[in-house]
Amino acid sequence: VIPHAIPTERISDRYAVNWSERLHLGTANGLGSLPGRVSLSCFFKAKAKGNGGLRSVKVIHKSHIVYPRLFQQQLSDMYHLEHPNICRLQDVYEDDHHIFLIYDYLAGPSLLEKSIGDGQFCERDAAAAFKAVLQA
Repeated sequence: VIPHAIPTERISDRYAVNWSERLHLGTANGLGSLPGRVSLSCFFKAKAKGNGGLRSVKVIHKSHIVYPRLFQQQLSDMYHLEHPNICRLQDVYEDDHHIFLIYDYLAGPSLLEKSIGDGQFCERDAAAAFKAVLQA
């Protein structure tokens, strides 16, 4: 059992998830998938029913979790992190086969995509981004 997990029967009570439209992370700016990366999860876009805020739903198959205790500890740590430069984990749901992580939805390219995508990521931008990561 995952800490803070809510049974999946209630995911639809709080979020309207578009299960038919998978988010393709890592493909912005024409990057495509990165070599050597294996996807063990997928993302879907959702809307919070209470306030209408956009969310990302990360779906992980439980069979892909190699170290369950470590995974549970990482989830607990992520759940309690609050920083303006970190995507906030809002909720965790689980069923018999999957874990559903509900994050704030962030539009636009990732830091990696921005740094290698258009060639406009100068040393000053990299230093500012690195500083923000370290401060988190």
